[in-house]
Amino acid sequence: MGRIMTGRSARFDAALARVFGHEGGFSDRPLSADPGGATMMGITRATLARWRGRPVTKDEVRALTASEAADIYFENYWKPVRGDDIDPGLAYTLFDFRINTSPRGVAKAVQRAIGARVDGIMGPQTWGLLLDTPPDLAIRRIAVERLAHMRRLPNWWANRNGWPRRVHEVQEHSLDLTRGARCPA
Repeated sequence: MGRIMTGRSARFDAALARVFGHEGGFSDRPLSADPGGATMMGITRATLARWRGRPVTKDEVRALTASEAADIYFENYWKPVRGDDIDPGLAYTLFDFRINTSPRGVAKAVQRAIGARVDGIMGPQTWGLLLDTPPDLAIRRIAVERLAHMRRLPNWWANRNGWPRRVHEVQEHSLDLTRGARCPA
């Protein structure tokens, strides 16, 4: 898939391109392997239905455009992790993680990673502790917690090869982004 330019921010566009690279096109794996069912560019049928405010068919999922997927990712995944306002590596880590996990699951993993009270809510205390943690340390710890979370899922068996690779790639790219933010050209 070519890179889509949304005009929102260069940071979002770069993160989105990577997400599209990981998520690929249409898939409809058995629910035991992927509880999201019909998915296009990582957008599940349920997510698209919530976005459109009505039930959608598998054909509508298959026909999802990159532009609409970008709108969904920006509003539902990028903005909640404050992608344009925090360290770029940390932003990418949180964005990609949120795509694969519920907001509550991400919050719990982040809270474990930074030693916060684990309540599943990304409230002011969690954000404060997260932003006080050196980004490279937070990225590494979140990757560990993300993989631990994935291993506990009932469909780990179907994804045990791809998920660790994705977590590692996200971590390495995030660390590169963080290093780049500290060493301006």
